Amino acid sequence: MNKKFISLALGMLFSAAAISNASAATVNFKGSLTSSVCVIDINNTGAETGNVDLGTVNADEMSTIGATSDAVSFNVAMKSCPTGYSNYRIQFDGVEDASSGDFAIVGSKDDGLVIQLKDANGSKVSPNTPVDIATPSGRNGELSVPFTASIVSTRGTAGSGSFSMTSNISVKYD
Repeated sequence: MNKKFISLALGMLFSAAAISNASAATVNFKGSLTSSVCVIDINNTGAETGNVDLGTVNADEMSTIGATSDAVSFNVAMKSCPTGYSNYRIQFDGVEDASSGDFAIVGSKDDGLVIQLKDANGSKVSPNTPVDIATPSGRNGELSVPFTASIVSTRGTAGSGSFSMTSNISVKYD
């Protein structure tokens, strides 16, 4: 019995020694996830800011309600878009003209002129309203989206002078 007791005592002693030599450590795992975003290029200029010159229009040509200038084409190219998404939309921000739903030209002089945007199918693009577009394709996730812009008279009165309108573009996908 004493031998069993000595064996048991020695076993407990070595176990206690093993436990007293154990140590604890902490491992922190860190990282980050990013999502790529489409790079927008206006009119293939290599810049996210671009100008669409609607030209010089004779004010007399805007003297009737609904008179429209010649449409000017412009292109919004998207590059390096992330893959794995299927619902792509583009949106032009701006002030909506209450009478036409087009982009109001905001300034000190209101001649009843608006800028009308249309997509490649000829459908009107409204301010602050997402428009469904194709999914970017290829290895680099690229897509070119054509639009047109024209000046439209909403009141039939237009004086001479210059105008401008700024619109921020956003691309959304899910």
